[in-house]
Parts: sequence; C-alpha cells; structure tokens
Amino acid sequence: MRSIVFALGCLVVSSALAIGVAPTRLIFKTANEEAQSLRIVGDKLADTAVELYVLARKFQTDEVQLVPDEGACIELSIPQTLIKSGSGQEVWVQPDPMTPGCYGQSFYLVIETLPIAGAESGHSGQLRIAPTFLVPIHLAPSSAADLSFSLQQEGRYLQLSNSSNASILYSSLQLELQDEITGQWRLLSGRVIAAALNSDALLAGERRVLAIPELLGEGTFTDIRRASADIPPGDKI
Repeated sequence: MRSIVFALGCLVVSSALAIGVAPTRLIFKTANEEAQSLRIVGDKLADTAVELYVLARKFQTDEVQLVPDEGACIELSIPQTLIKSGSGQEVWVQPDPMTPGCYGQSFYLVIETLPIAGAESGHSGQLRIAPTFLVPIHLAPSSAADLSFSLQQEGRYLQLSNSSNASILYSSLQLELQDEITGQWRLLSGRVIAAALNSDALLAGERRVLAIPELLGEGTFTDIRRASADIPPGDKI
C-alpha cells in the first residue's frame, strides 16, 4: 500500500508496513476458559518491533473511554517482541479468573508496530508507516436478549440501550423494522450497526442513537422487533 504524506512543506512518498493479525477478535465465554492465541505476521521486507498492552473499554460520562487495564484482567504471554522480516509471532492471551470485576467487561489488545531500519529493508528514502492494531477482547459477553431498543422521533431514529452488567456483541443481534408505507418488515443486522458505529459491542450501561436512513436508506418505520432468531454471543452473522 502506498500513500502520500505532507510533512514540513515537502512531499514524501511513504509505504505502510504489511503487518497481519489473526484472529481479529477474542471472545472468552466463561471464566475458566483456556488461553487463546493470535498470530502477528511481520512485514516481508523489514524487521518489526512490536509492543503489546491492554486497554479497558469503559462507558463513562456519556462516552466510551479507553483506560489502562489496572485491574490486571488480561495477561499476555509477551509485552513486546521483535519479528524478523517474513516471519511471525504467536501471542497468548489469558484472562485472570481470580481478579474480581473482570467478567462482562470488554478490552482492546493494542498492538503497536515500529519498523527497524536496515540496509536490506529495500525502502531507502521512504517514510514507513507503522500501523497500530486494536483487537477487541470480550470476557463473558451478555446475550442480545438483554439489549433494549426503541424507535425515536417518528420512526427515523433507533435507540439501543444496555442496562446489563456485561457487554453485548452487535454480531449477536438481529432486528426487524416495519416500513410505514409498504408494511413490510426489513432486516437490520448487527453487522450493519457495528459498521455504522465503528464498534463491535454495546458496553454495559451504554446507550446509542442511530439515524435509521444511514442504516437502511430513506424511509419511516412504525414498529420494531427482534428477528426470529438471535445469534449466540461469539457466533457470526
């Protein structure tokens, strides 16, 4: 991938590190679940330094905040590593079952990368863009049945509320909205909601309001209900 970066009045050609992370989300359904792993694949042309740490996702004062995992809810097998060009690194992630208040919470595993300059990098004179990855981690997420929803402002807005003590994954949610003109029910999947909010979960205590035209196109809706079958937490739509 190539991009153009303006810096100090000069035009600089840049290329991003080709780094891969899989899987892109970790879900622990119970407190005693075994550790899960993810793999970081390094750039083919440059050695990459990697730093890893965990941030807790908290809904406070009407907004989601990222704060250090001071409760030590998540343990990582390594805090940092050096990935040689063309190779990869396995990282093990383990929740601490003995730490109170962790389960039901959501976190981000932050993966910061930094290219290591070298004669063999093949990118002399180019600015390397080092990506940062945020991998969601969820500990015992709640069911979509705990999510409340309603239509607002004459059926043009959708309100979602989570009054439970655990995060609710949007991937476990499917709703249907009734079109005022046709009377037909239109499916609204959690995947669409997640993309609109740039978030994979509604945190405990969080409330969101979305403009329905941005989700389903223009229209007014008179009723809303759950789809015939919700999807269990951790499964995909």
